[in-house]
Amino acid sequence: MSLETEPDAVNSAGVHAKYKKVFYGVDPEVESQCFFDLWWAGSNTPLVIFIHGGGFQVGHRWEIYDDPAIPRFLQAGVSFATIDYRYHNDTASPRGVRDSLCDCKRALQFMRSNATEYDIDKTRIGAYGGSGGGGASLWLAFHDNMADSYNKDPVLRESTRLKVVGAKVTQASYDILRWPEILGKELNAVEYRLLKRRAMTMLRIYTEDDLHSAEGVAIRQDLDFLRLMSKEDPPMYVSNNMEKTLDDDVHHPLHVKALWEQATKVGLVVSACARPIGLNSPCEDLVDFFLQHL
Repeated sequence: MSLETEPDAVNSAGVHAKYKKVFYGVDPEVESQCFFDLWWAGSNTPLVIFIHGGGFQVGHRWEIYDDPAIPRFLQAGVSFATIDYRYHNDTASPRGVRDSLCDCKRALQFMRSNATEYDIDKTRIGAYGGSGGGGASLWLAFHDNMADSYNKDPVLRESTRLKVVGAKVTQASYDILRWPEILGKELNAVEYRLLKRRAMTMLRIYTEDDLHSAEGVAIRQDLDFLRLMSKEDPPMYVSNNMEKTLDDDVHHPLHVKALWEQATKVGLVVSACARPIGLNSPCEDLVDFFLQHL
């Protein structure tokens, strides 16, 4: 969608965002997709950030505009933001999906850094999304705090920790070499080679040797939500109730099951729903879950 056809930031209740197309990056020539819109709910309110899906290759922040979740949050006194970020196949993303995720991180830190201007409570921020946006939210939630206290950029000194996280129709790890284990599949040599090629494209790693090197393993582990998750992390809502995803490795409900099992193992508060595989323990509404924990 071109700039000329980009929709106005108006939610399903007809309320305009107070802050529209705010640039949160460093260089607009390089980070040309780093924008957010923010609806303000009142003084010193919590904030929920929505991260769109699309495989880190498509999608836009305005996909959520018509969702009734925005007015529900606002009516409950919670401000709401929706962000864009670079795609992993963009020439401006030399590290692939890692740049997409770091854009999401910076968006969170930017809003925290400007919490006084936006009149939000920087200690009460949650994030959620669908598919890749859910994965980005989980990465932020389960990663150790990525604040860089001595960085010359004050934005990057801010905490990356969340109070609550949500993911719909998402993945359990972006170390996709773990997906056969998560999905209970045995791959033949050709299938495994294709999986490795997919991982290399996603991470901008150019040889199989590099993918399995110490650095490659460290990169993949840093994107493995199951490995990153601990009891100290925020409460998690995760769901996938779509029957059609039973034939989709990227969005299979078993990703939800893997997240739920690991959360249960480490003692994390979790609401998990995956009805196509019989998981409902318990299945709460995302907005209600967020309001409970913000």
